[in-house]
Amino acid sequence: GSTFKKLTTNTVKGFLIDSKKSKYKIWKMNIFLFLKFFFRLVKYYLSSTKRYAFLLQSIYKKKPKSIIEIGVYNGKRAIEMIETAKIFNDEIVYYGFDLFEDF
Repeated sequence: GSTFKKLTTNTVKGFLIDSKKSKYKIWKMNIFLFLKFFFRLVKYYLSSTKRYAFLLQSIYKKKPKSIIEIGVYNGKRAIEMIETAKIFNDEIVYYGFDLFEDF
């Protein structure tokens, strides 16, 4: 049997090199969420909020399975971070902490 799984229409298959073992790993990517991530990067780089582009890039590079955020405000950034992390991982654990007084 092949090591490739049949992937749904919103995923693509490819390879990442594992630098520790010099072997190939199979990955899948959610194309729709990747496009949202890409357009968010462009939006943030063209605005005065470039720090959010750095945040999303860090999540994209690290591929976390859990995220903790302190000071969620209205949750907009939480959604962006979760969607960026879900490009590679279907299940993300998110912890958001705030006072939530006026919501």
